[in-house]
Amino acid sequence: QLGPLTTIAVLFGDALSLAVYLGAFGAKATHRMSHNPAYDYFMGAWLNPRILGVDLKMMFEIRVAWIGLFLLTLSAAVKQAEVHGN
Repeated sequence: QLGPLTTIAVLFGDALSLAVYLGAFGAKATHRMSHNPAYDYFMGAWLNPRILGVDLKMMFEIRVAWIGLFLLTLSAAVKQAEVHGN
């Protein structure tokens, strides 16, 4: 069941990236544009994209990653306690 989950995650990420890229042009918030659409898409056209006051870069690059790392570490500690009885 990892395949469908991965597919949806990739499609969601691509759709959000496209929305932020196009939103930068709509909000006239384009920064450091190289005029190469492929490069600008992957490097980002909007310096600090915000939707409803939420900084998207901080949300997805920092908060989600750190929460995921914490949960991964916690699950490894629980598994170690189950296996070794500590």
